[in-house]
Amino acid sequence: MGNPELLARFPAKDREGNEYLLSLYTMVTHGGATTDSAEGVASDQANRVSYILTEDRELVLRIAKGKYKISDSRETLLFSDDPQAP
Repeated sequence: MGNPELLARFPAKDREGNEYLLSLYTMVTHGGATTDSAEGVASDQANRVSYILTEDRELVLRIAKGKYKISDSRETLLFSDDPQAP
């Protein structure tokens, strides 16, 4: 696995008006070497994984653009109209 790369930070709020700072990261993971049978050339397949975290390092699920849910037992919904928000 590669190192996470910060792509954006953006503010969000829950329904009670509590503010959160969310961070969007991406990381390249490698699926292993494969061989292209037509060319006989080995290649390393890379996958890009994106994820969002709160400042407390809680995972945030993206529901739609500007709508998110903290992945915990409270199921807190978050909203953002920031241009950086995915």
